[in-house]
Amino acid sequence: MGNEEEIILFQDTPNFIIYIWVNGMPASHAFTLLINNPTKYTYDSLKKEIAFQRNLKEDILSKIKLYNIKGMEIDDTDVSSLNYGDLLYLSYNGQKFSEKNYEYEFNIIGNIKKGGFSEIFLAKHNLTNKLYAIKKTNLSEFGLDSLYIVSREAMFLESLKHKNIIKIYNSYLSKGNLYIIMDYAKGGELTNVVKENGLDENMCKFYFKQIYSAIQFMHSKNIVHRDIKLNNILFLDEDKKNIVLIDFGISGCSNGNNSDVIKAGTINYMPPEMCDKNKFDTSDKIDIWALGIILYILFTGNFPFDGKNNTQIMEKIVKQPLIFPKKKKISETLYILLKSLLEKNPINRININSPLFNDWFDDEELKPHKFQKGRCLSLFNKILYGNLNNLNNSSGNKNILTVSTDVKRKKYINNNIQIIQKNQVNENNKNIEINKLNYLSPNKIKDKINLKLKIKNEQNKNEKLVLPRIIINNINKEGNNKRGSIIKKNVYKK
Repeated sequence: MGNEEEIILFQDTPNFIIYIWVNGMPASHAFTLLINNPTKYTYDSLKKEIAFQRNLKEDILSKIKLYNIKGMEIDDTDVSSLNYGDLLYLSYNGQKFSEKNYEYEFNIIGNIKKGGFSEIFLAKHNLTNKLYAIKKTNLSEFGLDSLYIVSREAMFLESLKHKNIIKIYNSYLSKGNLYIIMDYAKGGELTNVVKENGLDENMCKFYFKQIYSAIQFMHSKNIVHRDIKLNNILFLDEDKKNIVLIDFGISGCSNGNNSDVIKAGTINYMPPEMCDKNKFDTSDKIDIWALGIILYILFTGNFPFDGKNNTQIMEKIVKQPLIFPKKKKISETLYILLKSLLEKNPINRININSPLFNDWFDDEELKPHKFQKGRCLSLFNKILYGNLNNLNNSSGNKNILTVSTDVKRKKYINNNIQIIQKNQVNENNKNIEINKLNYLSPNKIKDKINLKLKIKNEQNKNEKLVLPRIIINNINKEGNNKRGSIIKKNVYKK
């Protein structure tokens, strides 16, 4: 019985903190209000509590007004839903909310980043001493059509409450500027932990899972980020474990057939449809492609499509096939996921709820991708020596559609050794009919030959497989390609 009384006594003890800022005054006039559970209060009873704790006369109650951080007067519902440590602005004389509150509330202590129309400052809250990042955008630089796009970043952030999305404290307009006050992510950018040759798959999973979780939540709200890149992914703390996504400046809504059209983005992360067809409508497939770029960089340390200028980069994004580093092992599940994320046709590109994500996340064994060097050599020998029986079975029940070669130093080409250039598939029995064309000189030949196959994968989609380049020499004068005439050196996958 005594314990129950102690619990009741403890619950009735004022221990719920609300910070009260005096409207239009510096931080020195602010004070802390201790109350019980806010659900027990109404707007009027909260004002009476303030008057009691501040020794104010009762006749002043009619003049007291309380505002939230948005500058709006609160009501009974707002009072009952107050959180521990919330800030309210108090007007003793019934005056409207003052813009000076925002000027007094923060002290700018440094610069974080400066862009075209925006600056990001590091600021300290003068009441709580907590650090925040403040993004200031000069709205005078934008036309009326662009104002909505710029200002809705705050709207999106306020609607996206997720542990891996930067939290917003407040946003407001003042003297022609938009201010967005956000949590300060002091751990730096994700790009700072990416090594020259990339990370191992388990570390890739650790970081990528958090990015994926944020994007999955956004897409469930029909919001597309449109500018996912390493520079917009930060560590919340210095231990570099918790990731947050930032910069929703060009984010858009995608809801059925209605979507925003925003002509902006970062070239290296743009999908082929934006580079080739200038399709700037807001599609979730934009973020999916960018996720593929991020994952590829985490794993390899480099962009999959890069160049000296924007034109060259866009051309590679549109035309160049996805190539993996020849020296780094990749698991089958990661290989499939990356190929599906970086599918050039947006129609065939996976969505955020694809099971391929969990296939990789849940893969503990990380078995190597099956297209390894030994298998490629085996296929090469079967084709080169005409041993085509059960070739489809040996290639994993995949149908080979075409074969082509890429021969370096073509000045050696003459009429002596047979090189496979192409083949055709007989649709009736799936047998391969090879046309053996062209020959190489038997003298002083040290050419690398690259054999390329076009196959159908399990999803019945075309897939390119590049067989190893090999050096060919010691060809007899009759041009016969005997098994002993091929020396396998410098064998690698492109």
